[in-house]
Amino acid sequence: MEKLLLSALSPKVISWGGSVVLISAMLGEVAVNLIPEKRSAHRAAAFGFAALAVAGYAVERIGDDAITTRQIAAIRERLNRVISLDTHNVLVSLLKDAPKGRVIDSASMDAEATQFGDQILSVFKDAGFDATTPSFGDRAMSFTTPGAFLWIKNRNGIPAHADAILQAFESVGISLSPFQEASVPDEQTVVIAISSHP
Repeated sequence: MEKLLLSALSPKVISWGGSVVLISAMLGEVAVNLIPEKRSAHRAAAFGFAALAVAGYAVERIGDDAITTRQIAAIRERLNRVISLDTHNVLVSLLKDAPKGRVIDSASMDAEATQFGDQILSVFKDAGFDATTPSFGDRAMSFTTPGAFLWIKNRNGIPAHADAILQAFESVGISLSPFQEASVPDEQTVVIAISSHP
């Protein structure tokens, strides 16, 4: 029943609907109990309202649980960008035979960005790139825009390995937005700049 409800309605609608049924059933139960003369029909109605209240509560819980599950998933996604072992292996295989060049992996001083940057650095090293990170004192405190970026020195002199990097990461669903950046050391270097999670 849960899957059927969630496939047909949004969790909020399910939760609200369950609440309305629950409140209506409780009001019906109170109304039946206020009748001074109890008859068998009153007892049956009271039982029916009690059963309806239980059903309303169950439906409300389905909606609330689905809302909570989606919120937790959104928080987890927001907290950590992760390159799984399978994704790491796919990236390494895509980049192993690609043109090589210098890559600087520059993560901002954000814990999540740093761990994501370390995972990206590992991909480049395993694929045979000359990959380094700036010393602690040379790292950016933060960037103005969240996300991950591929910086090059000059749009007119794009390093051969930049395109292969963009294509490989895009193929596994990791977007590296390309930018021209004056702080890149030279025209043969690619900088992977990692900011906070978007």
